[in-house]
Amino acid sequence: MLPLSNTGLRAAGAERGLAEALRGEIAFLRHRVEGLEHRDSSDWDLAVREPALAGQALEARFGRPLLTVARRYVTQRYFEWGQVDFLPCFEWNGCEYLDPGRFWTCVQPGDDGLPRPRLAHDAFIAWMTGLLWGGKHGTRYEGLLKRAVKEDGQEFAACLNRAFGPARAKALVRRVEDGDFDGMDRVARSLRRVFAWRCLMRAPLATIDRVARHWACEFGHHVRPPFPWIALLGPDGSGKSSVIAGLRERLKPTRIGVKEAHWGPRPRGDGEVPGAPVTDPHGREPRGVVLSIGKTAWLCARWWGARVGAVGHFRAKRAMLISDRYFDDLRVDPRRYRYGAGPGWARLMFRLLPRPDRVLVLVAPAKTIHGRKQEVPLEELERQLAAYRELAQELGPRAVLLDAALSAEEVVEQAWAGIWGRAKCQVPSAK
Repeated sequence: MLPLSNTGLRAAGAERGLAEALRGEIAFLRHRVEGLEHRDSSDWDLAVREPALAGQALEARFGRPLLTVARRYVTQRYFEWGQVDFLPCFEWNGCEYLDPGRFWTCVQPGDDGLPRPRLAHDAFIAWMTGLLWGGKHGTRYEGLLKRAVKEDGQEFAACLNRAFGPARAKALVRRVEDGDFDGMDRVARSLRRVFAWRCLMRAPLATIDRVARHWACEFGHHVRPPFPWIALLGPDGSGKSSVIAGLRERLKPTRIGVKEAHWGPRPRGDGEVPGAPVTDPHGREPRGVVLSIGKTAWLCARWWGARVGAVGHFRAKRAMLISDRYFDDLRVDPRRYRYGAGPGWARLMFRLLPRPDRVLVLVAPAKTIHGRKQEVPLEELERQLAAYRELAQELGPRAVLLDAALSAEEVVEQAWAGIWGRAKCQVPSAK
């Protein structure tokens, strides 16, 4: 049986233990009700009065998470065994759709001993999470919605009425009663506008303050994205693709999203297959000085455009970026990238480019790697490996050397420890 720290809240009695530790301070949302089973890929949505206090209780039992992302409306903790979300309030972009005081007065223990919200509140929060935040109707909540209208209809209608007004509340209740959810995705946008306007009219100063705080927090996450950017460097045959595949597998239970990029800043789409492997990296002549300067300057502009655009956004919201090679690689092997300008310009571009949080450098004895792939002569491979080691030393704590001579599983374990700062990887010399 796995230790409690490895199975987390999935361990027998773990949920009950957390509830007892936070008695009166926690409620399990849409948890094992109306067919909403907790699958291996599911996260935990927990309403809490004090996120800091709840976080201390959680970490006291399960250790430090891999990653913590604190937002105005939720604090997300990502463990190796799963994701736990603490909701201190019920807001959309700073606009409150359910009063926390009203919510907490109705929290009661369920038949399993876990504290749960009132049925109407549970269904309402589930629906608003989809309609307001996602702009989509969650079909899996339809059973919960119908039960709420049937068994707790007055409170459910009151919640809708406060958010959207009497006419729309009545229409939405009727839709639930009739099971008519067609077109709800299209209705979501108009509901957002109505809801935001009603919040502003009902409590203008409080709403403006909450909205400002919300966007200030989100801006901070875009300036310093909480989800890390990892770059992998190493010669052909060092096992970069295997490490990326292994990291993807390790990350699945955590629910941390992953985007991949190769050299440039454009992330691969889901299911997109990388290009054909390079079999002759030095087969073409380098470009001239002017063209090389222009190409690297354009690459720098592209990276910054992505950093403040799509790449920065998904790293702020939901996913880490794993780059198979990065600009540092050009400094080690300029011929591969047909770079014909001097090293001074490359160093300047290196200082101007956005930087990964961790650079994983795969090295091993040259003969070991050359036995896997012979794209370059052994002498050139030895030169590259020496340059990779020098680069790792120059990068300091940002870089982690990985021993590519080990098995794929062991290298992935080294990479995992290096990414999360759990251990320093010792790599033998090149001899």
